[in-house]
Amino acid sequence: MKKKSIFVLTLFALSALLFAEGSKNKDFYFDKDSYDTLTYKNIKYYILATQVDRRNIRKLEYKVNLLLIIDGNGALIKVIRNKLNEIIKLKKNLNGNYTSIAVNNLYRMKNNSLCIGLNDSYFQLVKSVALKKSDALLVLKPKASNKDSYNDDKDFYISKDDCSIIVHKNNRYKILDRIISDSKVDDYLFVMAEHRLFDKTTGRELGKKERSRIDFNGKKTKNQKRLSWIYEEVYSLKNISIQKAFAIRINNKWRLAENIDIKK
Repeated sequence: MKKKSIFVLTLFALSALLFAEGSKNKDFYFDKDSYDTLTYKNIKYYILATQVDRRNIRKLEYKVNLLLIIDGNGALIKVIRNKLNEIIKLKKNLNGNYTSIAVNNLYRMKNNSLCIGLNDSYFQLVKSVALKKSDALLVLKPKASNKDSYNDDKDFYISKDDCSIIVHKNNRYKILDRIISDSKVDDYLFVMAEHRLFDKTTGRELGKKERSRIDFNGKKTKNQKRLSWIYEEVYSLKNISIQKAFAIRINNKWRLAENIDIKK
């Protein structure tokens, strides 16, 4: 059986809907130790390497939001739904030597077959009984790196100088106080599993000593307002170029992030 390698985002995990752990339910689940095989309504399917144009999707078939954690050898080691603490622990324990994929729903295509959303792409499903020797199965190829992403073109990370700024493709995006509605959010881009405690005025992250230091008289911290942010996923905005702005979920609320390097 031919296999075709593709690169999949290394995500430092944290999902759009906060994911609740549990890899299996009666309608939809992935096979043990396998990321390319799943069961839906008691029928076994394989995920092919064939990508699907979203214009060929007819309707949402089944709503599912999961995070697949895959080790450096390409084995599925965990399926996560809804436990933020579980994701953060995994990130620390695996030391970056893993790949994670956001699973975003099953869809019915115009030809009546099924496809599945993985990160920001869609891949064709085929019933196990209909699998051909010539079919190329989805193959993940984790990048041997401790960076937050395998792909610099899709890398979103928090600025070291200011925790209210996200860097993407060497552009800085300022996270604004403006809350935006779900209706303005469009396509998935990236998942971040990060937490920062920082000074609101300067954006500077507070160190361990500073966090634990007791200010007995209140003089040292009286003018300091601390923010604690959990950075979740990044999505594009409807009718707005990613070069200008995107949506990022902070503490379970969508915020607007605007490019401050773009020429006005």
